[in-house]
Amino acid sequence: MSPEDEPLYAEIGIRVQGIRQANGLRQEDVAAAAGVTRSSIANLEAGRQSMPLGKLSLIAEYLGVTLSMLMPGAPLEGRALELREKYDAVAAARAALAAATADLEAARGDGSDR
Repeated sequence: MSPEDEPLYAEIGIRVQGIRQANGLRQEDVAAAAGVTRSSIANLEAGRQSMPLGKLSLIAEYLGVTLSMLMPGAPLEGRALELREKYDAVAAARAALAAATADLEAARGDGSDR
């Protein structure tokens, strides 16, 4: 992989890993679908390895997204957009829980436990 390609494959790897993890898939399963080794998927996800377009197409198909959705700058749509919305909802719920916990701890610190 040339140094000019490194940012491209780093972004592709981030997207592959995020979609894979969001769907509870293992690297081994993605590798089998694409006909590559698990270490190739691990290296792709880490941005250390390029992947032929045909293999990326098989990976995208297995993940349930279009090939273009793995590319930098591509808007999220379909299943990936649904996953992003779910992620955002979970993040909002975690923030609300953290705020409620902080409020409870503040109330206890103000003498409410006496």
